[in-house]
Amino acid sequence: MMRSLLLVTVLLASSKASAGAYIEMAQKDFDDAKAAPKTNKLWADTGKLRLDMEEGKNSVIFKGETMYAIDHASKRVSVIDKQTMEQVGAQMKQMQAQMQERMAQMPPEQRAQVEKMMAQHGGMGAMGNAAPPPRTFKQTSRTEQVAGKPCTIWEVSENGAKVEEMCVAPMNAVTGGAEVLAALKNLGKMFEGISQQMGGAMGDRMTESWRELDQVKGFPVLTRDFENGKAKSEQRLVTSRTEAVPASSFEPPASYKTERPEMPGQQPKKTK
Repeated sequence: MMRSLLLVTVLLASSKASAGAYIEMAQKDFDDAKAAPKTNKLWADTGKLRLDMEEGKNSVIFKGETMYAIDHASKRVSVIDKQTMEQVGAQMKQMQAQMQERMAQMPPEQRAQVEKMMAQHGGMGAMGNAAPPPRTFKQTSRTEQVAGKPCTIWEVSENGAKVEEMCVAPMNAVTGGAEVLAALKNLGKMFEGISQQMGGAMGDRMTESWRELDQVKGFPVLTRDFENGKAKSEQRLVTSRTEAVPASSFEPPASYKTERPEMPGQQPKKTK
């Protein structure tokens, strides 16, 4: 689900849109039929983005080369910037080297078992740098209407199994669509940089979201996630518009405690 939210987030990124943009998405979990959809809100202006999730309980801000993950309940801000990426990347590489050294000392049968286990979990476990399985895109003849916008269903598969549907509207049918492509590439490069610095630990679809738009050539106004052939959740466009966005929207609250990501066995590094 986070990958879908980030895909929509980058779609709003506009380095040219001086007026700013606002989009609202409804998130529905099909496993809980009685639960009301959750509202996710996004704002974008001159390359800066803000995403409010879980009815405003959590926020993510992208600004320049820095990402802020905000937990409003605990009043904490996790900061990921170039310095963080370099530090975490170095620690990841050190941990990988230690693991490889220990594996080299194992008996062949034990080493084979460990290698098999790591392969099942994507390389070096949580530190894995194995590439995600390739995704294939197929345009169907099915159509829907989302927020009054006609869209065409694309099916996305991994290893022959459908994992996602995207209902794609023409780019110019969605506010801010004409300005997105350049910003998509910039954000894609940001996530690629994070992944590389962390030794591939973020080598998932977040780093490739903007590339997927080259496949479908439009704006996904609806995304559905599938598991074992069954729809599990969806993100549906509710509204989009241009509006002035206060500069303060792209700043974490000054009263919150800020810290950098925690590595295993370490305490979070507070920045203030």
